[in-house]
Amino acid sequence: MAWRVGSPRHDPRTGSRPIALAAAVALGAMLLGSCGLLEPNGVESGGGQVLWHVTDSAAFGQPAFDGATAYFTSKGRSVVAVDASSGAVRWRAPTGGTLGPTTHTDAGCVIAGELVVCGDDDIVAFRRADGGFAWRYHANVGFGPGFFPFREHAGVIYAGSQGSGTLYAVDAATGSERWVTRAIADTAGVNVFAINVDDDIVAAAFVTGDKPLRGGVVALDPKTGALRWVAYFPVGTFDAPGGGFDCALWADVVLGSSLDASVYALDRTTGAIRWVVPPIKIATPQRGDFRPVVVVGATLFSASTSETVTAYDLTRRQEAWRVASPEGSSSGAPLSADEGAVYVVHANGRLVAYSTTGRSVRWHVGDPLNPFIGTAGIGIDRVFIGSTAGFWALSK
Repeated sequence: MAWRVGSPRHDPRTGSRPIALAAAVALGAMLLGSCGLLEPNGVESGGGQVLWHVTDSAAFGQPAFDGATAYFTSKGRSVVAVDASSGAVRWRAPTGGTLGPTTHTDAGCVIAGELVVCGDDDIVAFRRADGGFAWRYHANVGFGPGFFPFREHAGVIYAGSQGSGTLYAVDAATGSERWVTRAIADTAGVNVFAINVDDDIVAAAFVTGDKPLRGGVVALDPKTGALRWVAYFPVGTFDAPGGGFDCALWADVVLGSSLDASVYALDRTTGAIRWVVPPIKIATPQRGDFRPVVVVGATLFSASTSETVTAYDLTRRQEAWRVASPEGSSSGAPLSADEGAVYVVHANGRLVAYSTTGRSVRWHVGDPLNPFIGTAGIGIDRVFIGSTAGFWALSK
């Protein structure tokens, strides 16, 4: 089974998104019919209002923000820098990738000093000031370090791969290779994605191409790339797989979400399962659960294909609250969050801001004909998000 699929945030068995884009548009049109286009619904006035829109090709991944400029990756094989206040395009630079016209990545961009680093099939960096090319990293071992979302930490870019079970560390200033580790080998292929990193550990969710799907979380030393441990989640059935999907870091554990809808708290040192956040639903979803996670303070937030967003108190190890989504299933795209809200893109292409302080939806907004894609980038008073119709800034 080849794992070099067109869209990395995909159903791991079929190589397609949890809900194909055309189906999502149709579903959104049916569900939202009478809703005004990009008219926010919610409790708080001012939230979800359109501040600007730049018409462009589809924008995938998570935009980066440096305090003045938002950076988007375009399906047109370019990085676009947009003035965060006005929406004026400052510069546009081609990524130089070799992907086909119907193929895209979901890596997005991250800020690294004076550079913005973005994903294509490779990882490519540009000067933030003028869009001048800085460096390109092409993997000689494995494939596609620029396919999945990567992280910048302490001047290093950490990335996963498609199909080869490989992780990479690249100097953010120069693009030089720090280390490469082939962490997991499997004849059916291994996707390594959803990386998280701090001074102590690099952790990433992975899934193999076996049936039933297997996977879990792999942990490495951030300085040397030395493999610390590989933790496989319990194996499910064909319809309820046990592969890894997302991960987050908190205190002395790594929190890994499984396609069986559980979140496993793994010991940072050994990878042993310390405790488990149970599935949102007792009945296992037919095709597994795409459950992205994010930690704010001591609370784990998770979205789900079960149409529920859950807050879990990590200190007490118990659910704090859950709220039924006004927009149905999560798309499975990574979550973003600040102190006030968790931002979830749903399968119908609408963006929902859930309060981090209580069981409420702050606002939800979107156009079913031009659905939002990927993950929201967070600014000071606004969020940035890509869609099939370009780039947007919305008020918080």
